[in-house]
Amino acid sequence: MEEPKSKPVPKIRKEKLSNILLCFCFTTNAQKILSVDRLPDEAIKCIHGLRFFSIAWIVMVHTYLEVFAVGDNKTMRTVTERSFLYQTVSNATFSVDTFFFIRNNYFKWAAASVIIFLVTSWITTFVIAMQYNYVARVEEPFALFDQLYDKPWMRIGPYLVGMTTGYILFRFDGKIKLPSYVVVSGWILAVGLVLSLVYGLGKGELITPLSAIYATFGHTAWGLALAWITVSCCWGYGGPVNSLLGFRGFLPLSRLTYCAYLIHPVIMVFVSFQLDGPIHIHNYIVVRCLQ
Repeated sequence: MEEPKSKPVPKIRKEKLSNILLCFCFTTNAQKILSVDRLPDEAIKCIHGLRFFSIAWIVMVHTYLEVFAVGDNKTMRTVTERSFLYQTVSNATFSVDTFFFIRNNYFKWAAASVIIFLVTSWITTFVIAMQYNYVARVEEPFALFDQLYDKPWMRIGPYLVGMTTGYILFRFDGKIKLPSYVVVSGWILAVGLVLSLVYGLGKGELITPLSAIYATFGHTAWGLALAWITVSCCWGYGGPVNSLLGFRGFLPLSRLTYCAYLIHPVIMVFVSFQLDGPIHIHNYIVVRCLQ
């Protein structure tokens, strides 16, 4: 008696299986990730630079927090937090807003809906900040983490600004002619917003009403600054900023940002667990850890 012959695997099934396996192919993925080929003209090239610098900013603040956690000279943290430039670390929370800004850029929303969501988020953030007596200061960059930091009512501002910016770029395809005074004023306002948000706290702290206003409008203001940078770069008014953010060498690094975001805390904790004792805190140590 003959044994039943096995049925041949359908060709379509083989193709699906091969496509699934190709998702894990090192050479195929490496070629795509590491490619620095010229992007099409309609691409928003500055997004890649923004993405890379934002993840580098996030890694930096997480490195500081990890070093502070395992350091033996805890007073050094207090001294470091009093320095003016440490605001670069404590106010790195705005780097997260950059990623919200650059998501789902071409999704069209009605203007009324955007305004309603935006105003609602401002009111909610202000009420919660006042209810918990929120105080914005360098020493506590993650104050009210559960009430404000990771909640949509505090982060939706840059997200909505990003969608609106994407729609503007889609609607007005191509370079829009702007008067020189508009371009200069826009850059002054954008740079002023970025510097005031990151370094505006100085060495002190804001009183509760001002802190609530800072928390309410700060993240939306960050999105507006990014909106001007993006629009200017796309319309030909970015100059050296566009050359920097649109540098093709950032393309591989930009594609790896999400992976870096997921993996770098694991690496930091793993390194900390390997220590046989606390380390002596110094800014040089942080630089070495970042390397």
